[in-house]
Amino acid sequence: MTLKEIVNRVSKFGVLNSIVGFFEVLFHKNRLRILKSLYLNLRVLPFKQAIRLPIVIYGKSKILSLMGKCHIEGSIKFGMIKFGAPSKVILVSCDKTYIRINGDVYFEGEADIQSGCEFNILSGKIVLGEKVRFGEKCKIICVDFINIGYHTRFAGNCVLMDSNFHYLLNTEKRKINKCSSPIVIGEKCWIGIDTTILRGTHLPDKVVVVAGSLCSGIYQVPANSLIGGNPAILLTENVARVWNMDNQIFLHHYFRENGDLMFYHLPVDTDIFDFCEPNK
Repeated sequence: MTLKEIVNRVSKFGVLNSIVGFFEVLFHKNRLRILKSLYLNLRVLPFKQAIRLPIVIYGKSKILSLMGKCHIEGSIKFGMIKFGAPSKVILVSCDKTYIRINGDVYFEGEADIQSGCEFNILSGKIVLGEKVRFGEKCKIICVDFINIGYHTRFAGNCVLMDSNFHYLLNTEKRKINKCSSPIVIGEKCWIGIDTTILRGTHLPDKVVVVAGSLCSGIYQVPANSLIGGNPAILLTENVARVWNMDNQIFLHHYFRENGDLMFYHLPVDTDIFDFCEPNK
């Protein structure tokens, strides 16, 4: 926190309230679990990578099985992959994070699997693009293949499952279809809270999924589309998620200071996609 932010907080909430609030935030943070983190790294990574602890665990967790392997592309940094959020910002789940890695997990950079998630890689292969994030209490179940692109984010309580775990017989055609099928999700997608993504789902880049949707099948929609419903269908086009954190903060302040306004007009000299792009 910068000096300016501290001064603003004190002027708004008072000295005593700010001090007490600081300790409230401090004590609700999830503690780094060094021994569990070390054990997980040594089990799933080559020794030279494992001793640098690129994968860390925060808060309550349970390791179910680690018979598979993790593969990290690019430079190895301490804590670049997190299980369990250090801080609870939006949702405040106190549930355990469950970890089962019995298949192959490929991390293409930093990743964040927050508190209360079930990271359940039963078999097969999952690829997580750089800066993929799962919000609290998401369920990721993989037996076949899941690929998630760069900077795609999942809000809390989402379910991602590439298998039905049962077979159906077509009694007329005497056919039984395979119960698992790959899931492929593009880059910079936003998946709303309580969304379920079933086997065989393909989403292109820059798609926003409305909260509470059910996604199933191949979505041949253009980038910057909004889909939603049960099952999810195309709702509208030309909708771009604002990923840029500086611009998100600007918009929060703008609407807070202009409470009667319902929208902000982007200046004509501002590039739309530059405004939305994630911070470097």
